[in-house]
Amino acid sequence: MFGPILEDLSETHPVAKVNIDESKAFAEEMGVKGIPATFVYRDGKLQTTFNGFVPKPELLKKIETI
Repeated sequence: MFGPILEDLSETHPVAKVNIDESKAFAEEMGVKGIPATFVYRDGKLQTTFNGFVPKPELLKKIETI
């Protein structure tokens, strides 16, 4: 469900996906409470985090305002 949205976004924005089952330490370090968890960075700094599914229009709007 969220995968196709990330694929679309990757055409215009850098996107990285992490499997938290394989990267439990990363998930713990980032404070992942549920999936999907989305982290938005700008210039290498974390700007905002979304927990749970976010519809594409809402995600794009938030990303573009950062």
